[in-house]
Formats: sequence, C-alpha cells, structure tokens
Amino acid sequence: MKKMSLKTRFFPTPAFALAVFLLIHSTAFAAGLKNDSELGVVLTSGNSKTSSSDFKQANSYGWDTHFLKLGGNFLRTTTDGVLKAKNWGSQLKWEEKISGNT
Repeated sequence: MKKMSLKTRFFPTPAFALAVFLLIHSTAFAAGLKNDSELGVVLTSGNSKTSSSDFKQANSYGWDTHFLKLGGNFLRTTTDGVLKAKNWGSQLKWEEKISGNT
C-alpha cells in the first residue's frame, strides 16, 4: 500500500479545495452562516525573487444561542525558489450565549 503524505491525505488537489469551498457556500447553509475569506499574493523582484501567498477562511454558523466557528489559514513564502516560510493552522470552536442581554 502506498504511503500518503499529510499534504496528499488532506489536500489532494485544488479541485478538492474548490469542492469544499462551494459546499460551504451553498444555499442550504446560508441562513445562519457567516463567512470571511482572504487571499493574498505578493510577488517581488530585484536582487532576489520572492513570492508569498496566504489564504484565510473563517466560517460561523449560529442558531438560537449556539454558535459553531470553523477557521483555517495557510502561508507559504519562497525566495529564489527556496522555501523560506510555511505555516498553517485550523480552529474549531463552540460558543454558547448565556444571557439575553447584549
């Protein structure tokens, strides 16, 4: 059996990321869903060529006094084709509103 890397196991193709993005944004979940997406790309040239890309996604779904929040981020930076920085993270959070006063 072929051993799969972490990247292959959770992020097999860009098509997979697109499918998840479209599922999250479907109208079936639209009623209580809040979304915040960010995408950034920086390309520089001069003495060295540097590229940086980042993606951040934050979703929350609320009903009554309950809130479910899901988020993630990814950052990758290269200089002259050499990987200089790579960072990713995820968050899953459950919140409960205790009081009706705001």
